[in-house]
Amino acid sequence: MQKNPPMSAFVCCNRFPEAHFFFNRAISLLRANDWGAHYQLCCDVYMQAADAASLIADYRSMESCLRELFQHCKVSIVDFLNASYIRARSLIVRDDPAALDVCLQALRYADEKFPQQNFLVHTVVSISLSLFDWLDHQLHEF
Repeated sequence: MQKNPPMSAFVCCNRFPEAHFFFNRAISLLRANDWGAHYQLCCDVYMQAADAASLIADYRSMESCLRELFQHCKVSIVDFLNASYIRARSLIVRDDPAALDVCLQALRYADEKFPQQNFLVHTVVSISLSLFDWLDHQLHEF
């Protein structure tokens, strides 16, 4: 009996364009009123599409998804932090200093303390910790 070889990281990374295609297909099937009726579904699809787009360096598509998310995710701090993290990560990869502003804005929105040192790495760690704190808070509410 022959075993399948484990998938390499390279093979997994090559799946991001396919994922991006299918998330965009899902977005094309959404209607304008779905944000009100199916908020979490819309948010998840747009978030995954933005994430996949950032991973294949399709920043125009990523920004389009993020604009939609930022327009609708004002009710959820977790969704806002996730979207901000995707944007900040893509800016860091492109050596854009605006990444620090994105992280600080997200921390301000979540009413979190700013890091003692405003180096980019401290700020990104702070946004990640805030995201996990908010997720933990949501889990304990149920």
